[in-house]
Amino acid sequence: MTRYNILIDSKVAYKDLSQDEYFATMEDLAQEFYDTGVPHPKSILTEFIEEWQR
Repeated sequence: MTRYNILIDSKVAYKDLSQDEYFATMEDLAQEFYDTGVPHPKSILTEFIEEWQR
């Protein structure tokens, strides 16, 4: 299972998100950018966290 961190300006803004939470948050960030101009998409980075199961 993959978990996600979202960094804005190199700082962790959202941590350990599920796939559904990740997509919902990215949609919220896109709407916020459309409405206010921030955060700029180039300032957003996604970290993928792979969880290994045995």
